[in-house]
Amino acid sequence: MDISPRTLRKMLGDAGAGMDKSSGGDTLYDVVKGIVDGSRNRVMEGLSVTAPTTASAQATGVGGALTVRVNVTAGMLIVDGTQRRFAAQVDLVLFGPAAYWSAITGRSGVFSVVARKDAAGAIAFMGVAGPEAATGAQQAPTRGAIQNAVGANLHWIKVADVTVTRTGDLAVTQVQDDTQGDFGAQGVTIEP
Repeated sequence: MDISPRTLRKMLGDAGAGMDKSSGGDTLYDVVKGIVDGSRNRVMEGLSVTAPTTASAQATGVGGALTVRVNVTAGMLIVDGTQRRFAAQVDLVLFGPAAYWSAITGRSGVFSVVARKDAAGAIAFMGVAGPEAATGAQQAPTRGAIQNAVGANLHWIKVADVTVTRTGDLAVTQVQDDTQGDFGAQGVTIEP
């Protein structure tokens, strides 16, 4: 069930009267919005993102193809109210093989692991690449970049970010961070 801001405010009525952010806390609207969003989009169990069985790979040269892989443990999540259980994923390819770097060393990039719900309601994992940058200045893909990669009006949840650093001509290292939980798409989040 999608709830418009107008409907939510009407349902809450005067229950939130007197609550505002002047004391630094959330309003009743903010609390209910968080509950509604969280029940429609979340990792329910498992889905830890770990180092791949077959290491991510880098071909030689500045334009050499990069392939980013991860393993994902079995688990369950909800995207836009649709629940999906996943078996363990071994060597899930998030990126490539494709050119990515502008230099042979000292560059990093963040690749987001995203669960995407397509127009038919099927949920699958995909990778979204953030911009390449000097190591230490790398940024994860923005919500807008993820939405563009996922597709207009399609729903998604970010499961993890993977930071990949090019340390030599044929060498990359990676670190997984699965403390994510961002989600989006028109009709999923309730905006005032």
